[in-house]
Amino acid sequence: KYFFAGGSNSIRAWAPRRLGPGAYAQYDSASAVNGIVSIDYTTERAGDILLESSIEFRSNLVGFIDYALFLDAGNMWLWKSAGLKDDGSEFIENENDDGKFNWGMAPNQIAIGTGFGLRLDFSFLVLRLDLAYRVLDPGLPKGDRFLLDNYKLNTLWKEPTLNIGIGYPF
Repeated sequence: KYFFAGGSNSIRAWAPRRLGPGAYAQYDSASAVNGIVSIDYTTERAGDILLESSIEFRSNLVGFIDYALFLDAGNMWLWKSAGLKDDGSEFIENENDDGKFNWGMAPNQIAIGTGFGLRLDFSFLVLRLDLAYRVLDPGLPKGDRFLLDNYKLNTLWKEPTLNIGIGYPF
């Protein structure tokens, strides 16, 4: 009935079910640092429309261990201004329409994540370990959405989203 964005089989720079809808952002004033309020990425988010794309380059590292470089893009939107509460019941969001699908706004609400990972290819099963970074976050205010400038080499290890996946080789 609903679509979700983010996670190991989606846009890997976001935790599972934590991206979108659209440019909607739920702010967490309780965790404000120096008066700066951050986005609450702990709440699951659901939508009616999902658009995702991914490109991945894989190559052998050594033996059964491969590495991968990837770029994920997409988001999910609401058809109407409605969503889900934590208990799964529907609620109407009247504050704004940042999460509602709009053909003109959708290109500006695409989230982009990139990263690298290891693939343990056992020929019958592949174990994936990915580290992903947010490049473009549509939930942030315009002008602050591009995040690559914010990453510093000495703190880069603190920023990624870790994804673990198990699947079949293709």
